[in-house]
Amino acid sequence: MPPTDEQTPAPDFEERRKQSLWERFDALEQECRRGHRDLRKTTNELEAQADAFDHDLKTLTSHVADVAAAPVESTKIRFSTGVMVSIVAVTISVVGAAYGISNRVLSRIDTFEARMDRQADEDKAERAQTAKTSEERYMRSEKQFDAFGRQMELMKYEQQRLREDVTKKSGSTR
Repeated sequence: MPPTDEQTPAPDFEERRKQSLWERFDALEQECRRGHRDLRKTTNELEAQADAFDHDLKTLTSHVADVAAAPVESTKIRFSTGVMVSIVAVTISVVGAAYGISNRVLSRIDTFEARMDRQADEDKAERAQTAKTSEERYMRSEKQFDAFGRQMELMKYEQQRLREDVTKKSGSTR
């Protein structure tokens, strides 16, 4: 029965199997030296990059410190057209928004004042109507009291007449 792919040994394995122990150690030593040399080279390159970054950072820091220490001159400020258009657009937007808000607020205040005035007029009219109604009731009550007083007077006269009639019939001289 022929060997299958899984049973076939890899060519590297065969080659290593044929090597002696010392040959294998020598091959491993060479591989480790090559790896160590590559790592040393990479480390040196990274150290050189770090030194370059450190130098650039110091240069940039000193430049920023010089710029920060220098006085600001407004004559040197220059805006591009796009920035100027943006500044004008934002300013117009802010002013327009403030104008719109103030118009709304003033409109609401005017509406509120009109409502308050209308309510005050309605309250005055209602108080006047209430006063007029109260006065009419008072006048009616006064007329009723006058009528009641007249009825009392009439009742007194009738009572007196009855008394006189009773005294005349009974003959009392009182």
